[in-house]
Amino acid sequence: MIGTCTDGPYDVLLIDSCAETRTVLETALKRRGMRMFSADQIEGVLSFFEHVRPRVTILDTDAEVADNQSLYQLLNRGATGNLIVLGTARPGQKKLRGDRVYGKPYHFGPLIRTIELLCSEPQATEM
Repeated sequence: MIGTCTDGPYDVLLIDSCAETRTVLETALKRRGMRMFSADQIEGVLSFFEHVRPRVTILDTDAEVADNQSLYQLLNRGATGNLIVLGTARPGQKKLRGDRVYGKPYHFGPLIRTIELLCSEPQATEM
């Protein structure tokens, strides 16, 4: 289920089954003026991309949501903006493209800074 968003100039989507990670990132990014969407499972995420193109998508590859092949296809087409991958690739996930990969355990500070940097980059216009 896609969580409620907060107001801000940049859209960030987090797909992670860990409630603690979602809470920490939602709080930190909201304070930085970003609009945050989060999901703990795959349901609803694919239709979400029909309406919103997040500047940054964060995907936990250790979560069950990472097994969905249609999500891989969508991510690989670049429909999600910049991708940050949390965790390590398992067999069958080698095709998952990530602009940044954070192996576990990771620190929130550098992850949040990377999100800020990716949001501040000029976004290419779509044709």
